[in-house]
Amino acid sequence: MDDFAWSKRVLVVFCSDASQWRDAWTASLNADADGLRERDLVVLDLDTDPPNLDGQPLHRDDVATLRARFEPRVGACEVALVGKDGGEKLRQRDAAVSLTDLMLAIDAMPMRQQEMRGRSQPTPQILQIN
Repeated sequence: MDDFAWSKRVLVVFCSDASQWRDAWTASLNADADGLRERDLVVLDLDTDPPNLDGQPLHRDDVATLRARFEPRVGACEVALVGKDGGEKLRQRDAAVSLTDLMLAIDAMPMRQQEMRGRSQPTPQILQIN
């Protein structure tokens, strides 16, 4: 998680079975890849085989460390949103969060607000006075 400090938000997904929620959630994430990129969001899925970070396999020691940090409930489907500062910003259990709700939560964060203002600002012009 330290590798992402101040550069990425991390969505940690725990879902221990191949539930309908997992299928719907994965489809939502795939459908809005641009929205995830725009919000500097990477997906850490600890219950796939193999566990992965944006599709890249994770080492089992890393998975154990992350499970100890987040302490997901056994058999539950959960998502945890970690901000760029490394703090947990949102935790939803049993598919209570939609991708739209997640994006709104991110967009309401002060750092994200600052990012959006910075991206919408025109490039300053340098005036030369002779």
